[in-house]
Amino acid sequence: MEEKDYISKIIPLQDKLFRFARRLLKNEEDAKDAVQEVVIKLWEKCDMIDSTKNIEAFAMRVTKNYCIDKIRTKHIQVVPIKGIFTNPKATNPDNALEQKEQVEIVKKILKTLPAKQRAILQLRDVEGMQMSEIANIMNMNPNNVKVNLSRARKKIREKLEAYENGYKYN
Repeated sequence: MEEKDYISKIIPLQDKLFRFARRLLKNEEDAKDAVQEVVIKLWEKCDMIDSTKNIEAFAMRVTKNYCIDKIRTKHIQVVPIKGIFTNPKATNPDNALEQKEQVEIVKKILKTLPAKQRAILQLRDVEGMQMSEIANIMNMNPNNVKVNLSRARKKIREKLEAYENGYKYN
């Protein structure tokens, strides 16, 4: 892969890689560092990128692996997904307050999910990736991705219902 091809294919992915790394590492500076390291690694593996069918999935996998290594070495907690329920058109103060409360509850619930489920939820529901892409990134069988996504959504739904019935998350 030549430099111009690398620049046109990898550099546009940096924002997506950063968002993914930030979710996994819970720290903006660590995420920036991670993306820089991943971009360097991708440059070093540019010959391998040429033979890759899906460059974005490959870059996301490299990012995931790098972040997991960082988490293991630094014991960093995973970042919860922010703004799932945020509605910019919520003009009613009561609705806005309720949405803010829901976001805080979901953040707390997400902290209870296993890292793999949080990552899959991030890739599918926030990044909008296809199951096959997620399976490639996570190095999993597509059916296992579906199962993990389903379990994560079910846990969130159950815990939200429990909260609505009076259980509080601290």
